[in-house]
This record gives sequence, structure tokens and C-alpha cells, in this order.
Amino acid sequence: MDLISNMLTTLRLDASVFLHETFCQEWVVDIGDFDVATFHVVSHGNCWLHLPNHKPVPLQERDLVVLPHNATHLVTHSPEPPEPDTPRNTPADTVCGPSVSLICGTVTFSQNYWNPLIEALPVYVILPTLDSRHTTLGKVIEALINECEENGAGSEVIIDRLADILFIEVLRNYVKKERSSTFFFAITDPKISSALKAFHSNPGENWNVQMLADTACMSRSAFAERFQKFAELSPMHYVTRWRMHFAHCKLTETTDAIGDIAESCGYSSEESFFKAFRKEFGISPSAVRRREAANEIVNMVSVNNNGSVALKILYTPQEANRLRLDNEVIFIDVRDKSDYMQAHIPGAVNVPELFYSLSMTTPEGLTEMQEKLLPLLKNAGVDRNKTVIVYEDNLGSRFGGSCRGYFQLMFFGHPSAGVLDGGLEQWKVEGFALDEGPVYPAPSEFDVSIQRDYLATVDDVIMSLEHPEIKLLDNRDKEEWLGISSAPSEFYEDVFLPRKGRIPGARWIEWHQFMENRDGVNHFKPPEQVAAICAQADLYPDDDIIIYCFKGSRSSNTFIALKLAGFKHVRNYYGSWNEWSRVASLPVFAARLVG
Repeated sequence: MDLISNMLTTLRLDASVFLHETFCQEWVVDIGDFDVATFHVVSHGNCWLHLPNHKPVPLQERDLVVLPHNATHLVTHSPEPPEPDTPRNTPADTVCGPSVSLICGTVTFSQNYWNPLIEALPVYVILPTLDSRHTTLGKVIEALINECEENGAGSEVIIDRLADILFIEVLRNYVKKERSSTFFFAITDPKISSALKAFHSNPGENWNVQMLADTACMSRSAFAERFQKFAELSPMHYVTRWRMHFAHCKLTETTDAIGDIAESCGYSSEESFFKAFRKEFGISPSAVRRREAANEIVNMVSVNNNGSVALKILYTPQEANRLRLDNEVIFIDVRDKSDYMQAHIPGAVNVPELFYSLSMTTPEGLTEMQEKLLPLLKNAGVDRNKTVIVYEDNLGSRFGGSCRGYFQLMFFGHPSAGVLDGGLEQWKVEGFALDEGPVYPAPSEFDVSIQRDYLATVDDVIMSLEHPEIKLLDNRDKEEWLGISSAPSEFYEDVFLPRKGRIPGARWIEWHQFMENRDGVNHFKPPEQVAAICAQADLYPDDDIIIYCFKGSRSSNTFIALKLAGFKHVRNYYGSWNEWSRVASLPVFAARLVG
């Protein structure tokens, strides 16, 4: 199998057409943020492509334009920027005057965590085919146009398969013409491509730079230098990244044992494979397998404005009340019983232990947490068939107690747990009903499915001390960070824990910096502000981050803030300082800072 075919097979190419329409007079096609590659075929007429910081690009009849990175763009009738009131995505009911017919589609890859083929393409690629109808690309475009116009039996399937071929033809044509120092030069260079083909044909071989160089009939140093120049990363970095994505494909699409997958990727031990996989993806291979098998990720995700995937966590009072009226929600109130008895959301069950309980993250500690909290959740009527929304007085008023409750539910595998945005105070502001006195729901049989993806244990934190690429974030109050107090003074004595200080190497951002007060009610700051705050501490969305506080409440609060901001690899050290400080053998940075 040739190199591009091998890569496309592993990446699982899937192209499709979503629009075939005719536009007249003044018009704009704006497909928004798809977060995937897009393409347009001009089947009739002429039009213009507009991209930020680029001159308008003319598109002629039968032109094909591909935007591999889905740069923000418009397709319009004019070289002039469209007016705000120009009709958008409004096809003509009847053709009147100059018209343009467009076929628009997307190109996705089911295994798309790292795609060197897409990365090597420019912002846009235009291939004119009006005078090249006898080429393979020209014939494919003609066939695509005919199928879209005829719309016969089976056309949808044929159109999507033609779209697949269309994108492969784009790659083939671009590779033939491209002569700059990019990955495409590497895969057409006789020496480098021979090494790449050998590796892709057998990624489980015990590859090293010398073996790759021998395959290319080059010296080790010359090969490494040439590979770095064209592929823009070292040979072994390339080998590792591709192996990890090959492994991810195996984990999600086969039932092969993880040990067998590790061996097929060239790893002699599961331990070394696990470390490499977690470094690449931020979670373990077994977590990927569990997630895929249970298919729970479908129920747990939503899409942010920036296109990134984030957990569905926050529920507005309006959303929560609609669920209440439809009897599709269970409310858990984590406030003290005295506050709960005075006023609470109708039907809410009081479980303050979700805030007050202390837990360790050793295997014994996690078992103890389950034995302590699970009966409380079952007595609260929690089951997997209803959304569970946790709330406190005012989001963050109990150091993120509602966020901690949410994190506990997520750990136990509840597929649709969340937090009430703004807490009970926002519920009151919106004027929704309140009740008082106790609620006694019918006990449930909550089917637990422990999820370790987002929980960091004490062993994970110990390992991070030897891996600087894993970044620790301490989000406690200033007095705790400086070693003045061992615990939050509002709830615990200054000497509640045996040691003061912080975990060596940790960064510090106080948890409430991610919050803002709007009309007396606390809310999370917008994602872009959260990301900017993190950037000041050298924390970025692709980083592997472990958050800790005193007992997992404030860290749960910050966990949510970062997930809503699109941070991909965030874990909550649930045992936090309460656990770390009690183990005398664990290192502590105890010096106080000034200011």
C-alpha cells in the first residue's frame, strides 16, 4: 500500500456534501465554524472567496476550493466585502439574473488527533478544472455535479463517496505540484519516503533512527537532518506520535487486548506504552477503551463557541426548571441542613456530606469514599435515567461544594450530572418556586461505573514531580499557598493538618480568580478570560494539568472553569492537600513568600 493510502486508511477519511444550491443577485454563503475541513465546487457561474487578511480570490466555473483548516471565510457574488444585511445562506427560489450554483461539503477524519496530511496544507487550495475535464479530478467533479443535479436513487451515498475521492485527488494533485520544504516534500522524496513507507507498513517494528536511515540508504545524521527539515519534527518524535494514533484507532475500533495493542505499536511493556499514551492524549488507554465501550461520552459532551469539546456541566435556572416541570431531574442541595430546611428548590434532597466528606485517593481511600457516599446518593433517589443537578447558596460560596458534588457524581459514572449556574441565589433572582422542610425520595439502585479519566491520585501527582510536562496548579487561598495556614480558615483551624506549604513545582492561581460577581451572584468568567488568566501562569488548553486545593472542592470548581474554557487534559487531585500533607514521606515546599 502506498504511503498516502496507508495514512488515509488509518485516519479514516469521511467526506460529505451538505449543500447544493443556486444563488442569485446579492448573496453570501457563510457556513460558520465547522471545525473541520470544508470545500466548495462552483458548478455554475463565477463568485469570490473572502478570507480575513487576504485579498478576495476569484472562483471560476468548475473551480474547486478546499479549506483544510476551515479558516473563517465567505463565498459571495462580489469582490467587495458583503454588507451586514446581505442575505446569507439564502438560495434563490427562482433564477433571476446572474446566478451561481455551489456544492459545499466537509472532510472529517474519525482518527484526527494528529493529521500531518492536513497540517501540511495551506490555508486554502484552489484547483481549476474547467479546462481539465479529462483528468481524474475533472471527471470526479463532473460526476459529483451530475449526481447532485439528478438526485437519483442512492445519490446521497454516491455523492459522499465521490466527495471522498475528490479530497484524495486534491492531495494527489497538491503533492505533484508542491516543491517547498513541507511534509509533502518528505513523502515524495525518494529516500525519506522509503523510510516512511517502511515504518507505516510495520509500526510495531523496533524502529530507531539508524534503522530508518538504513532503509533510506543514508547515514544516521544525514537522514535525521533531512527528515527534520521536511517533516518539521524528529524521526522518533514522528514515530511515537503516529504509533499513539494507531493505538487510539485500535482501542476505539477493535476489541484487541491492550497488551497486544502495545506490542503492535512497538512497546515491549504496557507500562511504557501507558506513559507514552497518557503523554499524548492526557488519559490512559484503558480510559479510552472504557469510554468507547460505554459510549457515555455522547451523553456528556457539548460544543463550545470555539468548537472545542467540553462536558455539559452548567445548567441555567431556566434549563433546570424546565427539567423539574418535566420530572426529568433530581436536585441535590449540599448546604447545611438548617439552611436547607428554611428554603430549597422543590423536590431537592439535602446531602451536605458531598461537601464535608474527606477522602484519600489510594485504592483503599477511593473504596472508602464509595462506601461512604454511594448509600447517600441511593437514598437521595439518584439513578442514571434522570439528570442530577447539584447546587449551593451562590456558586462558589462553599468553596465550590456544588462543583465537588458534581465531580463525585461524574466519578461514580453518572452520565448527566451538572451544576446549577449561580446556585440558589440565581434561582431566587429568576423568581422560581421554593419549598421548605425535608424531602424523602424513594431510594434508587444507582448503577455505579467508576470513571477515573479526570481524577488524579496521589500516585499520579508523585509521578508528575518527575515529568515537568505535567503541570500542577494550586488554587487554594493565598494564606494556604504561602504556608501560613494548612486549611481554609472559615471551616477549619489553622493547624488542622500536620504540615503547611505546597507541592513542589506547583503554579498558583486562586480559585476565585476564575469567578465573577454579577448583580450579587457568582458565575464563572467567560472562557476567553479563563484562558488568559491561565496563560499568565504558563497553562494552555493542550497542557496536561492536575489541580489541587485542600480537599477537592475548589479544585473541582477550577476543573469546571477550565473544561468550559476548552482545556482538554485536566485532572482533579481529589485528595489534595488534606491527603498530601498527612504523608510524611511526600515532599513539601514550606518556605513563606513575602507579598
